[in-house]
Amino acid sequence: MDSSWIPREAIELTMERQEWSPKRELGKGHWDRKLMKRIVELSVADNYDEAKLEWRATGDVYWGDGSSAPKFALLHPNYCLCGHHIVYHFEIENTENGNIECVGSDHINSYMIMKAIANERNLKDDEITDEMIEQWVSVRVESMKKDAWWARHGDAFTTMFNDVKELDLRVNVRETGKTYWDSELGMKRPITKLRKRGNGTFADPSYEMASIVWRWNHPENPNNQQGKKGYPNSRLMDDLVLFHALRDKTIEEVAVEDALVESRREHRRKMAVVSQGMRDASKDAKFADTCENYGFRTFDPQEGQNDWERNFLSDMKSRFIKDRAPTDAQASALYQILSRVDEARRTPSTEKQRNFLKALGYGQDTNDLSKYDASRIISEMKKNQESDRR
Repeated sequence: MDSSWIPREAIELTMERQEWSPKRELGKGHWDRKLMKRIVELSVADNYDEAKLEWRATGDVYWGDGSSAPKFALLHPNYCLCGHHIVYHFEIENTENGNIECVGSDHINSYMIMKAIANERNLKDDEITDEMIEQWVSVRVESMKKDAWWARHGDAFTTMFNDVKELDLRVNVRETGKTYWDSELGMKRPITKLRKRGNGTFADPSYEMASIVWRWNHPENPNNQQGKKGYPNSRLMDDLVLFHALRDKTIEEVAVEDALVESRREHRRKMAVVSQGMRDASKDAKFADTCENYGFRTFDPQEGQNDWERNFLSDMKSRFIKDRAPTDAQASALYQILSRVDEARRTPSTEKQRNFLKALGYGQDTNDLSKYDASRIISEMKKNQESDRR
């Protein structure tokens, strides 16, 4: 897969990666010491050990470019309370004086989460387990990150995904090693399945991308990311950006493949018409020879006067094409039908037939019609009228 050209703005969508877990305690580093100082300044207590217990995580987070940002994220946009640059803006609240502040993911500490859990569940601090903290992180924080992610990247992701989802199902597949017979093309074709695991180095020409649809929201994938996480992981987003950037080139490649397939399909159709024509000509010749051998003229099943006669004539024609001799009874019935038809063709139409044709709306001259032709036209017009009434 050639990735020599990828839009810059698309690449930027993949650059914000931040995995984190809350700290138990702050350390002695520069930014940790600055946060301790600011926490004390904004608290009722005058020392950090007591002041930190006044703060809780509210559960609100902002992750965006500044548009529609909540008030807490505008206190010092893109910067933590400690002064360090951040991506995720987490709201914290002082439960003693009501102060609202904003910290980054490195400083959303366990004790702030513990305070939130204590308030939510009416528990004492020593009753809060590590599992409760981890659950709060996995449920609440993931939910916050999901909402923030969609607020920032949702439109771009949805547009790109909708642009490529059908193409993905066509291209990002693997061959199973099995084949099926394509009767239209007259050839064996490989059986493919969606590629569930990628192979190779990302963006390398030989990179085999796992299906984007399979990973994101395929109904047969119980672990699809839409259902499990709610937003795409970095690998899926990277692949989507790359695949979307190469969409036009991929569409051209697919079009060439489709054109070759259609060319073969059209050739097969033409050959089928020629073959059918040759078979029909052969059947017609065989039919004419057999009729002559048994002393009958060639006939059309539609010459029958009713359904029984038409079916009988059709069966006799098939029998003659197969060079099968008629029984005495069949030969006698065939002779009677053809004789009656031939006589009707030589006999002019009756006045009653001509009047009936006019009543049915037949607009052409009826004077030169034979009795057989008049009867055939009357039958066809009555069938058409019955069909229209239905």
